[in-house]
Amino acid sequence: MRLQSGKKKKESRHILQGICQGAGYCQRIHETREMRASEKRWSNARSPFSSSNPFFEVPCSLMVAKCIPKCPFLFYAYTAPVGKTNRLMLNPLTETQWSKFEEHGYLKLGQLEADQLAQMQKQIDEIMMGKAPVEYDRMLMQLDSPSGEYVGLDPQTKGFKGASLDYRKSQDLEFCPIFLRYIQDPIFEQICSRVYGADVPISIFRAMFMNKPANRGTFLPWHQDGVEVFDRDPRMIVWTALDPATKENGCVQVIPGSHKNGLIKPTHEEWYMSDSQVEEFCSPDRIVYLELAAGEVVLLNNYLLHASDKNRSNQSRRALSVCYMDAATLENGQPGKHSVVFGPNALSSERLAC
Repeated sequence: MRLQSGKKKKESRHILQGICQGAGYCQRIHETREMRASEKRWSNARSPFSSSNPFFEVPCSLMVAKCIPKCPFLFYAYTAPVGKTNRLMLNPLTETQWSKFEEHGYLKLGQLEADQLAQMQKQIDEIMMGKAPVEYDRMLMQLDSPSGEYVGLDPQTKGFKGASLDYRKSQDLEFCPIFLRYIQDPIFEQICSRVYGADVPISIFRAMFMNKPANRGTFLPWHQDGVEVFDRDPRMIVWTALDPATKENGCVQVIPGSHKNGLIKPTHEEWYMSDSQVEEFCSPDRIVYLELAAGEVVLLNNYLLHASDKNRSNQSRRALSVCYMDAATLENGQPGKHSVVFGPNALSSERLAC
């Protein structure tokens, strides 16, 4: 990223991304002696999130920025050396957008840049064909059902099942650097901070590729994403379309506002809705089809009722689904079973294989 800076300084330059809501903005910034309030200035140079989002540039050797405790305005600090850019064309969320998400249980976030989308598309195909330098023994993989019926699926088990583009699911993608870098993008850290609380370490429940191969694909019944073995449920999913998602090829269907009901089936003995529950909560007039362009990203509440149909087109429907959760979550009473992506001891792409 090139900044239209004036006088060059020897100090390292960082970018402070401030998102201001309402009539005012947070002004409590703890500065070093090299960073005075008079040095702060707004610039219209390109933000790492979009071409229009303003930010101000601060020259400093050390910068610590904190929001005023319990401030009514949303403030997010993002620091990165000049030249290291965020490749997502996603804007930090406004209060209006958060209100829509809380009301409907889903929100379209924006679009990926073409090169990053192409990189992830290529990587997932290489994983399915057994050509990616990943540790297949630690990845949960499942082939699609030949019948297209959920009850006909093979068990979800670890390990490679043979070269095929007809996988239904590949899970544990946080162990591939290409996907981990996407999962750990600062925009998603900001969203997690809003959902789970500032400075709360965040781990991954599951980062998985979901696929509906052309002219097949498995029908996914109406359900919610609660987890019985956890002491608290995950609350958010980032769902990224790697192909166009249409009604014809089995895009996600949702019932807006259904997350407000809480868990309809808290025991999860059969995690999908019964026929009577579908009739009560999922009548056709309530269904919204989340049709997305390739590279489009949507935020989902875990309790939002959703389903997806078979693929009746010549276009595959590949997608990346990432469920973030509080890293303090206990599974069957035990801590630390899931990889941390934000906070102390977070996964690092430099230590992974591919």
